[in-house]
Amino acid sequence: MTVFTCASTGQSITLLGEPKISGEAKVWQTNRNGYLAKIYHSQTPERVQKLAVMIAHRPKEPNSHLNHISFAWPFLSKAAEAMQFPTYFGANWDAFDECITDLTWCPAERYVIFYDHADIFAQAEPKQYQIALDILNSAKEYWQAKNITLKFLTINK
Repeated sequence: MTVFTCASTGQSITLLGEPKISGEAKVWQTNRNGYLAKIYHSQTPERVQKLAVMIAHRPKEPNSHLNHISFAWPFLSKAAEAMQFPTYFGANWDAFDECITDLTWCPAERYVIFYDHADIFAQAEPKQYQIALDILNSAKEYWQAKNITLKFLTINK
């Protein structure tokens, strides 16, 4: 059993069970309900900077008025459900990027993603919508380099 101490809160976090291993990290269940721990295989200056930016610019909590913390933005949770992401999916942009360029749980010669009512997301959260598009475009290039087609179509209401 491995125990870490959170630098910002001083709380202990215990890693439980066996990790799920991905291309860039190991993802562990923790003793904190609703929390996972992602431990990267290697530390790079770019990854450190990316994590610092993610921590500094946390997403706006859409359910704060309900005294409830969302585990993911609606897009991420719906995408994970539709594409049957693994249970270790971290419900953040980094995890979405990792899963959309992995897809080992559903191997195929081509992938097609339909996103219905994309305009609602684009209007409500334009910056988040652009992040989604950037990741999908990057994934398209990633799969293209492997001679596998990934197409995504956005459909407005």
